[in-house]
Amino acid sequence: MRNRVCWCLITVFFAAAGAARADVVRSGDDQRRAMAVTLYGNGVALVDDQRTVNLAKGNNELRFSSVASAVLPETLQLVTSGELKVVEQEFQPANLTHEQLLKAHVGRTVKLIKTHPTTGEEVAFDAEVLRGPPHLMVRIDGQIETAPPGRLVFTSVPDGFRAEPQFRVFATAPEPALAAIHLRYMTRGLSWRADHVASFDAPNKRLKVETWATLVNQSGLDLKASHMQLMAGAVRQVTQPRARLEGAPMMRSQTTAMADATGTGARQSLGGFHLYTLARSVDLANGESKQVDLLPARFLPATRRLISSGQPNVYGRNRADQTSHPDIEINFENSKKGDASDPIPSGILRLYGTDRQNRAQFLGEDQLPNLPVGETAKLTTGQAFDVTVRRRQIDFKREPLGRNSFEAAFEVRLLNGSGRTEIVEVSEAMSGDWQLVGETPVFRRHGNRAVWLATLAAGEEINATYRVRVRQ
Repeated sequence: MRNRVCWCLITVFFAAAGAARADVVRSGDDQRRAMAVTLYGNGVALVDDQRTVNLAKGNNELRFSSVASAVLPETLQLVTSGELKVVEQEFQPANLTHEQLLKAHVGRTVKLIKTHPTTGEEVAFDAEVLRGPPHLMVRIDGQIETAPPGRLVFTSVPDGFRAEPQFRVFATAPEPALAAIHLRYMTRGLSWRADHVASFDAPNKRLKVETWATLVNQSGLDLKASHMQLMAGAVRQVTQPRARLEGAPMMRSQTTAMADATGTGARQSLGGFHLYTLARSVDLANGESKQVDLLPARFLPATRRLISSGQPNVYGRNRADQTSHPDIEINFENSKKGDASDPIPSGILRLYGTDRQNRAQFLGEDQLPNLPVGETAKLTTGQAFDVTVRRRQIDFKREPLGRNSFEAAFEVRLLNGSGRTEIVEVSEAMSGDWQLVGETPVFRRHGNRAVWLATLAAGEEINATYRVRVRQ
């Protein structure tokens, strides 16, 4: 009776062990069928890595290599059309380093190779590792060395060490199958930005704008023949992308498929954002950046003017003159009156022109916001060298206006030293409860500013005054 009970216990033990055993399935570059990546402007990307794996019936341990080292582990989704149940998953970073390899060999013998300084002959010695970094100690021929000369040679890599990161997934399958699996996850280190190249056609009052996408890969993964999409707009994240804690496991069940965010056109509106699809696949190695054509050249209606902004001191006397040069500003509209048919994503817009020898010259840059169709924007490229604006206070009084009341008068003098007519907008920003008083025919109030729009012929100098009364 006792022997029969023992045999039953042994049978149950081996049956449980067989049920828990999992077939190890490895998947790398050779099993990849396609790669789709959506890049966002905040340094993160969505990777859809499509693999084909051979599943065994029952328990499977899937090891997916060739993944981004900057992955956000909690975002992993394993999606398949078959009946695959994921019960556990984790991200295992690469941990095969010189220091870790030495620590794993503490108490074991490795080879130390010494090179003769004259003959170059190499001699191998047995070295027992007594202590790993940062205070390495080895025993050679009965003597303890703390800084052994030569190089250490290891004959094998201990279990549990990896030269590259991997996802480790435990799942069960009802039947053997060749399964198509989507390995989806977010990663840091992949981003994009729009870079705009522009030239201003002053006679025809239009701005030519070309848009390129600059792609940056610092994810630790080489992208090969990737179907790439670019998301424009501020996608909200309640948590900031952060570095994964070393060895932190990730336990989650995932069987729900994610809806594809792909379209047939070059651009589509998606959830309040704009998704641009690149026309051809992209190779982007880790550490590499490249530019690809994003939007065709567009001619947009535009005007050029000079802006001189001041903040006069109306609360006290100021005898010092203020001299400045107005900003060069180009106003343009992303309008269907021009060639606009797409919104323009935010990015740096660089203005170029040609000199008398027909050579290209850089004329300044500015940050362009997201620009929907029908919206206007302005480009400030620098300051006008030949146009000078001088401001001075010509009068100030406080009594007998009453407490917290002031009155001041100012003169603004404009000089156009260029050989062409210039239009200058003089804008004086003031705070408090103020009003223009007296004879100020050229200045008009616009909101919290007093504005004068002056047209100066080549070489012309003109001036204007205004008086303002303000109460704090």
